[in-house]
Amino acid sequence: MPLIVAYWLSFLWIYRKGKSYVNVQQYSMVQGHLGSPDPSESQSELLTEKKSPEKSVISSTGNEIFSIELLKKVWKRIWWLGFNLGSVYFLEYCITTGFADRATLKYSGGGSFFKENAFEIIQFCYQIGVLCSRSSLKFFKIERTWILTLLQLANWVIWWLEAEFLFMTEWGEFILIAWVGCMGGLSYVNTGYIVLNSDIIPKEQKEASMNLCVYMNSLGILLATCFCLILDNFIMNS
Repeated sequence: MPLIVAYWLSFLWIYRKGKSYVNVQQYSMVQGHLGSPDPSESQSELLTEKKSPEKSVISSTGNEIFSIELLKKVWKRIWWLGFNLGSVYFLEYCITTGFADRATLKYSGGGSFFKENAFEIIQFCYQIGVLCSRSSLKFFKIERTWILTLLQLANWVIWWLEAEFLFMTEWGEFILIAWVGCMGGLSYVNTGYIVLNSDIIPKEQKEASMNLCVYMNSLGILLATCFCLILDNFIMNS
């Protein structure tokens, strides 16, 4: 909780600094301090810009200033990418925090090193899958990210069945969880690559588009946490 408060205070400070910079920049344009030989020319350009409601306000970094209108425009272009990224991470975190925990309970009470530490090894193998897949852009790219969503859905079903019926060996779980991590990593890096390199998304809207996709990612993780609470207390409480 203290970190969240610190984050939002930092965000508000940066946001206000950005707004003050834009105001100073506009004032300088009116006064003709940006190298224009004719101050009246700069003033007329600014007045013309204000008369054009369609023209977006661009920050000093070259990105469009955040607004509800910007959010609507960005959402229309990238909702499908954001939906798939959020879905993959929802399914992924259901597996790693819910089903995997249930599936490894069968190993408690004895056995080999791998059985006694099955949950920790599962998390290690999962991170290996994430690491490898997030390093894959140099070798191949996936444009149809919905394929990754379907594959992760298949993983989700398999892990649910494993949590219910416990039919896999520990080595089968280790391999399958690495594959789960691969789907999440591939979805993450390919979504980012598509957003940053797409000709459909204007350059000044790429930052907002990427932020919205990451938000969908975080929303998927949050919903997965809620789902696992319901799973533990009502569905698999025996």
